[in-house]
Amino acid sequence: DYRREPLRPAFNRMGFESKAASTNIDLTDLAQRTIYYFRVRASNESGSSAFIASNFETDGEENIAPTGLNLSNRTIDENLAIGTFVGKLTTSDANSIESFTYTFEGSGNDNGSFTIVGDSLYTNTALNFESKNSYQLAIRTTDSGGLFYSGSLEITIRDINDTPMNLQLSNNTIVAFSAANTAIGQLSVTDEDTGDSHTFSLDTGTDAFTINGVNLQNKVVFTNEEDSTIQIVLRASDSKDAFITASLE
Repeated sequence: DYRREPLRPAFNRMGFESKAASTNIDLTDLAQRTIYYFRVRASNESGSSAFIASNFETDGEENIAPTGLNLSNRTIDENLAIGTFVGKLTTSDANSIESFTYTFEGSGNDNGSFTIVGDSLYTNTALNFESKNSYQLAIRTTDSGGLFYSGSLEITIRDINDTPMNLQLSNNTIVAFSAANTAIGQLSVTDEDTGDSHTFSLDTGTDAFTINGVNLQNKVVFTNEEDSTIQIVLRASDSKDAFITASLE
């Protein structure tokens, strides 16, 4: 659907003489329209003449520079794989039929953390909310005639629950004949979610131990005659039930 000027005749007088059966007329000086009206008078050597009236339509409209840039989605979860699709780029343009090329431009921004393939934006690095929660991009959209628009876009990183890591026990030895419920060592984990709480439990292993809060305790009295090493599996769960297990001796 072309944008057109009002369909009124454009009367521009042009004089020429030709004895050929057909003649080309240069219309480049006419006003910019998509439909032109013209009238031609043809005369022969005897002085007889006739008028021919007609119109024609051009096969395009005046190219106008793009005026806006948009992205279909500007929020993405943290910790997704590199190459994750973010969203589709689109351009605002007065021309009804147009194609666009999208490229990064400028420096001092976060362009390197993303990549553009056609009109699609993808991640180009691991995005971690705790390290950086928003990214600034500078993108240029160029139409088929070389006209362009430059715009900035902000990508927001959504925080998701991180799984606890590095389950450790501060001490893994106990003196023989120690009384039951002696604190052997304290359990701890690391977690990117600052302020999250954790619950420790025995996942598998033996009835010889129990956990009280963050403390691993013995339920029985160990003697020298018993095995000197016992294997246990511990679990640490956060407030949203994400967990890690670890095998300890």
